[in-house]
Amino acid sequence: MSFKILTIIGIVTLVLIGCDAGREIKPNTHDGRVPDIINLATKVDSVGKLKRVTLTWAYDTITYGTDRIKANLRDWEVWSASDTLQLSPKGRPTAPIFVDVSNAIQPGGNDSIVFFYKIYPNGYTVDNIQFIGKPTSILRIVIKK
Repeated sequence: MSFKILTIIGIVTLVLIGCDAGREIKPNTHDGRVPDIINLATKVDSVGKLKRVTLTWAYDTITYGTDRIKANLRDWEVWSASDTLQLSPKGRPTAPIFVDVSNAIQPGGNDSIVFFYKIYPNGYTVDNIQFIGKPTSILRIVIKK
């Protein structure tokens, strides 16, 4: 027999012997354990000579209720993708607000800058596991001079 035929027979044999029986796909157990962020809004304005970025958001209080312990929503983390700082929001428990007037967002010279944020909802520990909710998409904010 030729080398090509032996190779093909060998590959077919490996494929047939090497395949396992079908496995059941288990659903995620973490989906829906922490409420998603909704109504995300951004605003850029000036305070004197400083630029200010304001982020506001909420979670679905109709589905999860206003009791954050029952909703499994401990807090939120705001991450600045531009400098990877973890920042803590303020405001009401169901509608937090985050205001950034840091030096990093102040445009210098004649240029504008682009700044990035991402928000993560954090849950309480349930069954010895602390769940982190679905993060927002990366927010791209242009700060004009």
